[in-house]
Amino acid sequence: MKIRRNKKMLFKIALTLILGLAIATYFLMKYSHIDEFDKETVILAGSEDPPVVTKDNSMIHFMEKEHMKIPVDKNVVHLAVVVCGERFAETMVLLKSAVVLTKKKLYFHIIAEDELHDKFETALKHWPADIKARLHFTVYPLSFPKQNTDEWKRLFKRCASQRLFLPSMLHDVDTVLYVDTDTLFVTSLDDFWNHLEAFNSTQIASMTVETENAATGWYNRFALHPYYGETGMNSGVMLMNLTRMRQVSWEQRMQQFYSQYKFKIVYGDQDLINIYFSQYPDQIYATSCEWNYRPDQCMYINDCKSKDNIRVIHGSRRCFHNEKQPAFKAVYDAFKYYELGSEVTTNLIDAIKTNLLDTQETNCGKVSHLFYKNLEDHIARIRSDATNHFEEIEQNRTER
Repeated sequence: MKIRRNKKMLFKIALTLILGLAIATYFLMKYSHIDEFDKETVILAGSEDPPVVTKDNSMIHFMEKEHMKIPVDKNVVHLAVVVCGERFAETMVLLKSAVVLTKKKLYFHIIAEDELHDKFETALKHWPADIKARLHFTVYPLSFPKQNTDEWKRLFKRCASQRLFLPSMLHDVDTVLYVDTDTLFVTSLDDFWNHLEAFNSTQIASMTVETENAATGWYNRFALHPYYGETGMNSGVMLMNLTRMRQVSWEQRMQQFYSQYKFKIVYGDQDLINIYFSQYPDQIYATSCEWNYRPDQCMYINDCKSKDNIRVIHGSRRCFHNEKQPAFKAVYDAFKYYELGSEVTTNLIDAIKTNLLDTQETNCGKVSHLFYKNLEDHIARIRSDATNHFEEIEQNRTER
């Protein structure tokens, strides 16, 4: 009996050793490829301050991020939108405005409810061939954390909080420009990408202040939670360095702040973003209202300091679709009926000017030139560059 018992014990020990060896071999084979990485820096997930593995496998903690080189593909502009409910048509007008002046290649990341996927696929495939040649797009299903999924879906507006989880959803994307569906570009998206060069080593995102006039600010008068700066930030237009956001455990922070402040926030995801940057103000690159121009900037007085160079028009509170702010609706309608590929000055800019004639009695209508000035300036630059190019060609031909 004793011999039999010893044999069983030896068998168990041998079996344990074999299993241990098999597991060790598996992990050795799984991670042995790490020596093959070239000059690129590889970020490892799994800790609050994830370490970095470099070519020589040395460990560098995130606190030394100023020495890290974040790769940015300057040849492709990534644009992200989240679409739920009746926002399909509005989103198509937004995407149309994005391609009018942008010359770089574009990649649209469209996160939408399942019933909208086919509509986007069909609509974008019917765009002019010259635009499709420089455009890629992917339509994604909605994706929220498993914990409190229903609460995240309903936070503030339907699906609005989805933007908070772009770092994990777009895990292969370095930088993306997120915009609300009720926005219009009156500039080239190339201009947004120029902000990346201005980011310092700590900044992970760029947004516009909620207001430049503290007397009309909401956060400084009513908020029951922390917020960024003097008047808070508006998150409707947000340039996001997703690589850096993943490194600072952005999504985990969002869930922590939601648990802490869920009964004190009013504007959902925007409030959570404000809470985050109130604690980490060195991580935000703040821009002026020209990059996110809303009715609040002109409905009483024109309190936007960048008075001559609006880049993005944000039709918050559904003003693209009602008569509360007719100047904003006038611009939206011009983009809505503009045919992609047709002449911009005649068919878009002139249409905007015509539509705005009926808004002159409103406060926003009194500064109506702001809505199209950047479009005119951009077209003028394009024509000037083209003229100079042809003159140079002609001069070279003559000299020969």
